[in-house]
Amino acid sequence: MEIEGTRGNGHPHRHRVKVRFHQCDHAGHTNNVAYMAFLEAAREELLYEVGMLEPSTELARLRFTTARVWIDYLAETYFGDVLDVLTRVSRTGNRSFELEHVIVRDGDEKTVAKGGCVLVCFDYASRKAVPLTDKDRSGLRKFM
Repeated sequence: MEIEGTRGNGHPHRHRVKVRFHQCDHAGHTNNVAYMAFLEAAREELLYEVGMLEPSTELARLRFTTARVWIDYLAETYFGDVLDVLTRVSRTGNRSFELEHVIVRDGDEKTVAKGGCVLVCFDYASRKAVPLTDKDRSGLRKFM
């Protein structure tokens, strides 16, 4: 993942978060689990924009599941820091797609973490992976 250089660097979706007090640990920095929540919030917002999630989506009607999540921590962040979670669709397959995330601290523009996930289109009734729809592909393409 190339992350140095200009802000965004090929990551067309931006989700801004502010580190809250309860997200900090005894060492005074942002706890590692908070970063997963930051990535999830960015992923959810992107999926709304793609059209794969809607405010009325019932959990029983979800069409995807998370198969893999990863994160690399590169620098500490602290209470009050403003972070931009920059996201792009890095790959689409027949039944899955991959997102890449870069978390950049506002102010000094330091890359503090990078990560990603693989989401699989899934039919919960049959308990099987299913192909991405043409509509899904079209929406995801906007963020490649």
